[in-house]
Amino acid sequence: MKEKLIKMMFVAVLAGAGVAEVVADDAGQVMFRNAALDSDYVWMATGEGLVRHDKKSGEEQSFSSERYKNLTAVAVSSDGVVYVGGAAGAGTAMFDGSSFTPLSGADIQNVSRMICADRLWTGASQCLYAYDGSSWETYESAYPMASYYQFDALAFDGASGTLWFGVDTNVAGGRLGYVSQEGKLSYVADFTENVYDMCFTGEGTLLMATESGMFRCDNGVVSFLEHPISSLPRKCTAVAAADDNVWFAGGNTLVSGTGNAYRSFRCDTDYESDYITTILPDGDTVWVTLAYGGLYRFDGETFEHAGVGAVVSDSEAGDGRTYDLNGIEIREPRKGAVYIRNGKKVTI
Repeated sequence: MKEKLIKMMFVAVLAGAGVAEVVADDAGQVMFRNAALDSDYVWMATGEGLVRHDKKSGEEQSFSSERYKNLTAVAVSSDGVVYVGGAAGAGTAMFDGSSFTPLSGADIQNVSRMICADRLWTGASQCLYAYDGSSWETYESAYPMASYYQFDALAFDGASGTLWFGVDTNVAGGRLGYVSQEGKLSYVADFTENVYDMCFTGEGTLLMATESGMFRCDNGVVSFLEHPISSLPRKCTAVAAADDNVWFAGGNTLVSGTGNAYRSFRCDTDYESDYITTILPDGDTVWVTLAYGGLYRFDGETFEHAGVGAVVSDSEAGDGRTYDLNGIEIREPRKGAVYIRNGKKVTI
């Protein structure tokens, strides 16, 4: 509550100084929608661009362009190539560390998820796309008349070389399936839950976070994932697996499981409607993004806020006035400190 009150006071201070864009409530807060890892950074797709968090130093930097600002997905290949996807007709792009290069060749609308596997796979509105570095393959849904049909979840089964997908839609069927060896979308019949995230365990079980809890799929047979955590909200939004551990989440509750033993941990933020959007296992650390609270580091027992929000470099911040985090104008900023300039957090 204290942080929220400071933000509300800060808005008034900046408004008097002619600086807009800073928000005071959950409704206007920048969203952290999706995240991915490489060896050095956590990459986050947000409503204000691509945010890069240095895992060692904790420094953050934000990158955006007119086309690639409202980002909805990010993926990193095994050789370190960063890809992003955007809302509406922004499509997809490759990020080289400073700028975005659109990946042409497909008319991609409303990207919702990207993963790097045998190729770059992109889930979007009505279609699933695969990019091999030079050209696209398009897989159209079997429900072209649906007013809403979004490929929200993707997972690659390395053992069989099969891409699985989960869908959020307002039609009755077609919410879980895979790309067959013949290159067609095949559906698991009678599965009626909207799917928001999915992953494969080391044993080859597909885990799915859905609107009605956690499900598993073994050899095409779907069943409810039994667990004893009664505090977990019905709607689950994220799932991940590494080694013998699985993690899944609903609201701001993270569940950790090994075999049949499960524990739950609550990540409290200043936002009443917050929820976990991504879970990223990384050795002894698990990185977690929340829709409004941003990035947190989980050590197996406790959460630590790992970022200060979307930070832009001094060279990108413009020539506006500089304020500290309490809204007080600063004449001589200190190197390395975090300030507000032109309505955005910056490092000097």
